[in-house]
Amino acid sequence: MELEYATTQFFERRLALVELDVLVAMSMGFELKDLYFMYDTYFRVLQIYEKGTYYDAKGNILFTNDNALKGIGLDTNTFNENKEKLLKMQAGETFEFTINNNEMYNGEVNTYYAPFTTCDRKADYRLAWEHFEKLLNS
Repeated sequence: MELEYATTQFFERRLALVELDVLVAMSMGFELKDLYFMYDTYFRVLQIYEKGTYYDAKGNILFTNDNALKGIGLDTNTFNENKEKLLKMQAGETFEFTINNNEMYNGEVNTYYAPFTTCDRKADYRLAWEHFEKLLNS
């Protein structure tokens, strides 16, 4: 399945989860609209995390509100202080962040590559669904 995103371990993991959701739904005889219904109805927390996770052009997590990924990407204060600037950055621009509040990574510099964006899980479900339908029908 090809999407227009560069990938790293975090984004690749997310795509794998999207694909698994689609494959399980297909194997159970659901239609895409049923998968959308389940996502909209039963997975509110996942929706919040999807809307609150920003990826850079290389698929790195710039910021996430997902508590399970605490310590990945910018901390909340840094993100909120720079959000407007970050979201206006153009392709090719970078943002460097030095980790100073973590004993393990203290002093480490992370570079994030613009543009920064969130994901649309339902759009990705549709792309994965179309991809697997083609494979299953050929």
